[in-house]
Amino acid sequence: MSYVIGEEGLYKIYIIDTLNNKRYKILTGGYRIPQNRDISIPRIAWVGNKEELFVLTEKHGDIFASTYDVSSRGKKHISTFRLSQIDKVLDIDFS
Repeated sequence: MSYVIGEEGLYKIYIIDTLNNKRYKILTGGYRIPQNRDISIPRIAWVGNKEELFVLTEKHGDIFASTYDVSSRGKKHISTFRLSQIDKVLDIDFS
């Protein structure tokens, strides 16, 4: 299971290992902005095999796509790339 906690423009992404009920922080980010918060970022989705987590984040106006291997304890960053032709992502899904 994965989820995002957001507060005043900052966010944290967590996964929970349902076998041992432990929580692991995958990523933190954002900017502390008390007004005009963008709740559309970050977006998370499990990739097919449920051992990789796909994360969309924004930094300095650019959208970045990252993949994390969460099959073992914690996280292992696999790759990150910039989505140059996209302004806003409202939803993601893998099948």
